[in-house]
Amino acid sequence: MRLVTFMVRGRERIGAVHGGVVVDLRASYAALLEKFMGRGKALRRAARLIPGDMVRFLSLGKPALEAAEEALSYACSRRVEGLTYELGEVLLRAPVPRPGKIFALAGNYAEHFKEVGMELPEKSRPRCFVKVSSIVIGPGEPILLPRGMPPHGKNVHVDWEAELAVVIGRRGKYIPKERAYDYVAGYTIMNDVSARRTGWTRSYEVPDMEMERFFDWFIGKNLDT
Repeated sequence: MRLVTFMVRGRERIGAVHGGVVVDLRASYAALLEKFMGRGKALRRAARLIPGDMVRFLSLGKPALEAAEEALSYACSRRVEGLTYELGEVLLRAPVPRPGKIFALAGNYAEHFKEVGMELPEKSRPRCFVKVSSIVIGPGEPILLPRGMPPHGKNVHVDWEAELAVVIGRRGKYIPKERAYDYVAGYTIMNDVSARRTGWTRSYEVPDMEMERFFDWFIGKNLDT
């Protein structure tokens, strides 16, 4: 399935693109269930298995995906108003508009490393960095640059890289390598936009400080209100 998050009539929905149309998965699943149970029960069950948030939907795993497949098949077998939309009728958002976290690899392209004179990292020790989820935008949305930061300038350069994004659908920790793909929900494309040479300087000289910030911390102070 080609899962999408889309907006229609001011509401965010989860859908699937098929044959050039967007299928509203929850509405389609409710319409299917209504043939076997009352409308109220069908709506509640559809909302439980196909929520409006992609992260919640993916976390439900196999039952939710099976419900989505049934909904897609039902909607594609008949054209019912309110179940399917032309692409031009909806606003596509990022497939996962509010991910929990974004881990990115520094140096996906060996040629880019060579261009800037950097040494290639070992495959067993990839260089990672974190992006906050609030920066995620959907296809076609404008990329907003910070004030005073031109796309190209003497001291500032905005760079972009088209990358494969792996979407993790389940929570996990200490996952053995042979089970890694059990946690992968799917794949999408990400445009990683970064500002180079912003003029910011580090106030520390600890080489691994950036990596240390990516892992669990203990909170040692109270939260004053």
